[in-house]
Amino acid sequence: MRHPHGAELPLRLDRSDPAPLPAQLVRQLRELVVSGALRPGEPLPPTRGLAARLGVSRGTVVTAYDQLHGEGYLHATTGATVVHPDLAR
Repeated sequence: MRHPHGAELPLRLDRSDPAPLPAQLVRQLRELVVSGALRPGEPLPPTRGLAARLGVSRGTVVTAYDQLHGEGYLHATTGATVVHPDLAR
């Protein structure tokens, strides 16, 4: 499933920031979920595509998605990662 907002997600990584790139991505994605810009059940961009758009390794995106999954923000299914449908607001 393709993310309908893939190119529209306002994600920017700053290599001069002392925070690791995955942590920057986690922070920004979490803020998008908390603010409602990404709603429960909404798909996220595929890791390869997002990594290419941000100019980082796929591992950076996978690490961020894995952390957010562990925190309960994301839900992974075969071939897709979505904002957790049961996420309480």
